[in-house]
This record gives sequence, C-alpha cells and structure tokens, in this order.
Amino acid sequence: MNLAGEYPEPCELNAITMAAILACDAHDGVVDSLISNIENCHFDPFSIVDTSFNCSRVKKQILQAAAMVANATWAGPQSLNSTSLWYGLNCGSVLSGDVRTVMVATTQCFDNKTYIGIPAVLATDWLSLFLIKNPGYNLKSMTHQEYTSLFLSGNDQYLYIATDNHNLTAFFKRGGKIIGFHGLVRIGFYFMVYSHETNMALG
Repeated sequence: MNLAGEYPEPCELNAITMAAILACDAHDGVVDSLISNIENCHFDPFSIVDTSFNCSRVKKQILQAAAMVANATWAGPQSLNSTSLWYGLNCGSVLSGDVRTVMVATTQCFDNKTYIGIPAVLATDWLSLFLIKNPGYNLKSMTHQEYTSLFLSGNDQYLYIATDNHNLTAFFKRGGKIIGFHGLVRIGFYFMVYSHETNMALG
C-alpha cells in the first residue's frame, strides 16, 4: 500500500473477501460461509472492480487499488521481477482489521477522510529487530528492492527456524518431539517443537 500510495477502506477489503467466499464457498459441496476447497478457488478480485457494496449503509464501489491489495496478499510477497518469496494468504482470509486487531492490510481513517496503513506488528518487529537490528528504523521509507534483500537475508540468517522444509530426520535423530495440529494452511501445518539443545519450545 505504501508503494502504491493507496489505502483501501476496511469495509472495501471486507467486501472483496465476502465476494471471494460467495464465489468459492460451494466448491466443497457445502454452503457454510467458508472456503474449504482452497485449491479450486480461483477468484479474481479485479473481476468485481467498479461493482457496488454497502459500507455503513453508504453505497460505494470497489476500486482498482483495493483489488490490487487483495490480490497481492493472496499471491504473497514477491521480488521486483515477480519471483515468489513466500506463500500468500488463502483466498477468503480476513485482510483488514482495526488498530486493535491488526491484519495484513489494515488501514486507519482520520477525520479528514484520509487513510494510512497500519502494519502488522509481527512483520515490523521481524524486519526492524531481527533483520535490520535497529528498532528506530523508518520502515515507511523502505523500497521494494530493500524489502526483497532483507527477506532473502532473513532466510540465510534464520534458516534453522524455517517451516518450509518437511524433512525432519535430523530433528528426530536428536530426540526431538512434535505436538502438531493442522488446518487450512497452504504450507501444510503449524507445529510446536521442543528442542533439547536450546531447552525451549519453538513454534
């Protein structure tokens, strides 16, 4: 949103989410306001640009910028040459929130009807504390190239906490144990592990 200079209203992003759910809900054979068949959901947010929706009883239209934000979050972070860096959110995931429940595309409105982006704390802390190692760094000035470089640097610096490699042979050989649960997560499952080497739990 900062790169584009566009900050969609939360209700606009919610309308896109609801349109995605409406389009893909029945793909699993049950209409229950959930997208359970993720792999067969190919909803295009740009297909509803200029369509109307209600925002606090005010009729508005879906703008190109909101479709772009939704599409970017579902696609996941990409480099300048459009190479995928990591997985995106599942189509139909909640994109927006408020200052108390910050999601990946949260915006805040001021009295003069201008909006700003409210970044997710997990992402800002990861960038400023773990990668840049400067808590006072102004993330708003970050370029796309700088973000890509930091993302790749994080992969190198913290390879041991990566969750995209399913080969846990070495972990089990060291006596590691896993308490796991799974759900509709594109990358497989989240898990909690206990490391005897560090004497701590890792998520």
